Amino acid sequence: MRHWLLSWWRACLKLVAEPTKARRSSERLRLGFEQLEDRTVPATFLVRDIFAGISSSFPDSFAEVNGTLFFVAHHPSFGRELWMSDGTSTGTVLVRDIWPGIEGSYPQYLTNVDGTLFFVASDGLHGRELWKSDGTSTGTVLVRDIRPGQEDSNPRHLTNVNGTLFFSANDGIRGVELWRSNGTPASTLLVRDISPGSTSSAPGSLTNVHGTLFFSAFDSISGRELWKSNGSSTGTVLVHDIRPGSAGSDPRSLTNVNGTLFFSADNGLSGRELWISNGSSIGTMLVRDIRSGTLGSDPAGLTNINGTLFFSADDGTSGRELWRSNGTSSTTVLVLDIRPGSAGSDPRYFTNVDVTLFFSADNGASGRELWKSNGSSTDTMLVRDLRPGLFSASPSWLSNVNGTLFFSADDGISAPTFAGRELWRSNGTSAGTVLVRDIRPGTTGSNPSWLTNVNGKLFFSASDPANGVELWATDDWSPTIVSVTGPPAGTYTVGQSLDFTVQFNEVVTAIGTPRLQLTIGSTTRFASYLSGSGTTTLTFRYTVQAGDLDTDGIAVVSPLDLSGGVILDFSGNMATPNFTSPDTSGVRVDGVTDAPPTIVLVRPPANGRYVTGQVLDILVRFSEPVNVGTTSTAKPFIRLRIGSVIRNAVFQGKPNAATLRFRYVIQSSDRDTNGIQILSPIMRPAGTFIRDLAGNDAIVTFAPPNTSGVLVN
Repeated sequence: MRHWLLSWWRACLKLVAEPTKARRSSERLRLGFEQLEDRTVPATFLVRDIFAGISSSFPDSFAEVNGTLFFVAHHPSFGRELWMSDGTSTGTVLVRDIWPGIEGSYPQYLTNVDGTLFFVASDGLHGRELWKSDGTSTGTVLVRDIRPGQEDSNPRHLTNVNGTLFFSANDGIRGVELWRSNGTPASTLLVRDISPGSTSSAPGSLTNVHGTLFFSAFDSISGRELWKSNGSSTGTVLVHDIRPGSAGSDPRSLTNVNGTLFFSADNGLSGRELWISNGSSIGTMLVRDIRSGTLGSDPAGLTNINGTLFFSADDGTSGRELWRSNGTSSTTVLVLDIRPGSAGSDPRYFTNVDVTLFFSADNGASGRELWKSNGSSTDTMLVRDLRPGLFSASPSWLSNVNGTLFFSADDGISAPTFAGRELWRSNGTSAGTVLVRDIRPGTTGSNPSWLTNVNGKLFFSASDPANGVELWATDDWSPTIVSVTGPPAGTYTVGQSLDFTVQFNEVVTAIGTPRLQLTIGSTTRFASYLSGSGTTTLTFRYTVQAGDLDTDGIAVVSPLDLSGGVILDFSGNMATPNFTSPDTSGVRVDGVTDAPPTIVLVRPPANGRYVTGQVLDILVRFSEPVNVGTTSTAKPFIRLRIGSVIRNAVFQGKPNAATLRFRYVIQSSDRDTNGIQILSPIMRPAGTFIRDLAGNDAIVTFAPPNTSGVLVN
């Protein structure tokens, strides 16, 4: 099946066009042919040769926004500009030529703020300023010219705090200070001039901790210290002067661990050590003086793994090794002396993969290789010695994709050729740590970098001899169904359509006639595939047939029935058909056009003695939903015999689609000590009716229920 699918894709996806711009419509499209490789699992492929031929577009600065990859790349017609990709060649496009021509706007610091991309670029008129994009050319705009003219305000440290962008910038008057923006010129404002005048506070290490911005900043009194901000000038304050005086503690590596800020700082007495803060001065404290004296252990690589902080530090005895902390001195401990002695294993690139820490380290015997840890010394171990001996595979660009670790490494001896630095994957076992693909055969290697997960698809930059450094992707994950949505609640009759939308987590293609199984009453029906191939949403339709009847709501049955067809993504991965069935209890069907509704139950008032002013309610349930017609002066009613007098219980409403309520209010003259009687049929005065949704008049005769216990006095 997989070979057939690959052949199908070859037939459909051969043509690859170079990007064009509407205002350059006179330019001729350059067409080429792209031979698709016979992909092994996982499917690893060149997404697009942006700079055609052996020249390189050098894609970098990858960022995910709403399931789309944004990145920066070079094209000979546009220079270095903003691009986007959905993982297909045709879906990899220039967003906007911000600086028209070949100069390039050189976008930087791509940052996702609740679905809007913010970045820094220059259009040749305004210098390097703050921009935003919604993925369209017209929606890619300058947010504000913070430093008017061609001078740069040079925004940096772009950070999302609950939908507000915080960053540093220089307006040319107050130096580099803290700013914020909601994406409009009016909302792009200086937060506070921390270091008044043209001197800069140079905010850095901006970090969101549960909606509060923490950062380091300089002022002439305290030096560089820890600050926080709620976005207002008065709410932007020094947290704690850790090193009194103007020298400053220089906080670094600010990291949020479940609402507590961890960071490194130098108080002038203990050297650079691990600190924590809850945002108050008294709650900002040294966690542990790991290396006694003024040298400091210099904590680095601070990483939150399921509420525990992992980091590297040098205690002066074991060298730089792996440590962990829960925020107290007693819980701040060496995990394992991976390289015994003072040299240290120097752990790097800490990455969380489903609460397991992966990292690279050098134990002195195997070189720098891939390791993992769950926080205990016994479970901190070498995953695999990719390059046996003292030489190092030097894993880097570690990235979690759906619970699998991907990384770049050089095994030096990957059979049948020397692989050089290539793409690898690991499930945490030695046997499960394997080369994904030798993209550039030989010893040079494709040098994968910028590994980025976008909805289960790994994007990265890599080089091959034919295309240079371009955008690549790996996709080994089946598309999954995110949701199934049924038609609006209501009753559907013969010839009406029931439409269902099936939302996938990525773009899919439907081949053949997949279908959704429905249960209508006790009968199995199928909604056939209608449309949506090439998008993330497929539509299925069932048309109500004569004889279909469901009075309490149809059901949608998992899994999706492929019926000999397939649903697959761009890489040829077949979709997982299972889904959570939607609530369709309000979707009723009445295709019974030749059978009138009948009364299936008459429920009398409860037994008891009823007095003046009390009500006698009678519920009548039909075999299917019915409509009731009334006039301004008449409604259907049921006759009651109370003693020797006939009274009328008049229609009051419908507790549900198939049930009618009739009511009589006891009068002072009513008396019946032997039990009232409910008389058949339901009476329908002129102008009134009881009919099903197909227009059939109901049969309104019924067997009177036992009401001997319903007394009236």
